[in-house]
Amino acid sequence: MWAVCAVATAAYAQGRGGRGPQVVATPDHAGWQYVPGENVTFTIKVVNNGTPVIGQKINWTVGPEKIRPLAVEPADFDKFWQDGKDALAKVPINPQRTPFPDKTTETVNACQVSFQTVKGAGGRGGSRLYGILTEPKAEGKYPALLRVPGAGVYGVSGIWKESYDDAIVLSIGIHGVPLNLDGSVYQNLGARALDTYQGFNLDSKELYYYHRVYLGCVWAVDYLASLPNWDGKTIVVVGGSQGGALAIVTAALDSRVTALAAFHPALSDITAYVHADCDLRRVQHHRRAQDADAATGDRALHPAGAERAGECMDPGGSEDGAGAGAEVETGWKARLPGSVAC
Repeated sequence: MWAVCAVATAAYAQGRGGRGPQVVATPDHAGWQYVPGENVTFTIKVVNNGTPVIGQKINWTVGPEKIRPLAVEPADFDKFWQDGKDALAKVPINPQRTPFPDKTTETVNACQVSFQTVKGAGGRGGSRLYGILTEPKAEGKYPALLRVPGAGVYGVSGIWKESYDDAIVLSIGIHGVPLNLDGSVYQNLGARALDTYQGFNLDSKELYYYHRVYLGCVWAVDYLASLPNWDGKTIVVVGGSQGGALAIVTAALDSRVTALAAFHPALSDITAYVHADCDLRRVQHHRRAQDADAATGDRALHPAGAERAGECMDPGGSEDGAGAGAEVETGWKARLPGSVAC
């Protein structure tokens, strides 16, 4: 069952917005709920730009235990991050609060908070991490929720979701910029100074952009744990895309995190990009070509892009499930356990 879910998810991601090929798996039980040992039946269909593809062969495999990461853990991995946390612990957190009336309600107080963290990508001095904190007005002890953001450069409108009258919520940004500035500030930063920030200082593990971000997330957990109205037990981290990755990393680095929710996490097994037998950049070229066609009103697959994507074919695979992937007519392949999404 899991593998078919993965087929549908991977193929849908490649054909988001209704463009390109998609594999859709529909179970015979609402909610995908089955008991151990129960037979599982799916209806599978392949569509291309919304049009059904008839007679298409789909190769699949079963078993999440067959997924094998391509990343190799460095010998100094644990020591590197422990050293980072030790260095973080020496930084005065120096928290600051500013009331945030726009998000304050009858039952919840809101403020913009910031605190000192480790030096940023420039390698000079410390930096601050900003967030929006909401706390129930009623006295008591409450669980805490840390929201970590998806990729991009945002103000409060991009990182704040909701508040609760029965939980503390901290929604953070990662770029060291206050969250209550004019929207044009974030647009300009995203288009200029922070464009492609994901690759800043990629050749230095100490100064890489996300090094500061990951440790900043740990500091956010520390900040929540320092609040007098925290219940002392529960800290949940949640995020999607970049935020999904940050949720996983934060939980891995800080044992005080009791639960996490990661939606379509980015930055997952990214070394597959260089180890895979297909070049994912060709698929990206294909997607950009589709976007360009869509912008001109032509939603047909771009021939050059389809040809390049077609080169990303896995020579293995068979109808009996021995192969990994779901091949569709344009040459896309959603590759599954033991391989990499292509």
